[in-house]
Amino acid sequence: MKKKVSSAQSPSIPVETEPWHTLSPQEVLEHLRVRDNGLTSAQVAERLAQYGPNQLTESPRPGFLAMLWDQFNNFIV
Repeated sequence: MKKKVSSAQSPSIPVETEPWHTLSPQEVLEHLRVRDNGLTSAQVAERLAQYGPNQLTESPRPGFLAMLWDQFNNFIV
């Protein structure tokens, strides 16, 4: 059973993936193009250039007026 998931980098491009739990550890390593002892420095640099840093972006905090407006519109408060 294959499942279509969208890439975090580009949500409009579907990516075919197999259920990871059905694969052997060796198949997972081959699919991800890595060795069992990790990535080489060259692979790290290549993936960093391709995908960017592995970090989440913070959402801006809502301003005072936005919080006040949300509280007036929330029937629980």
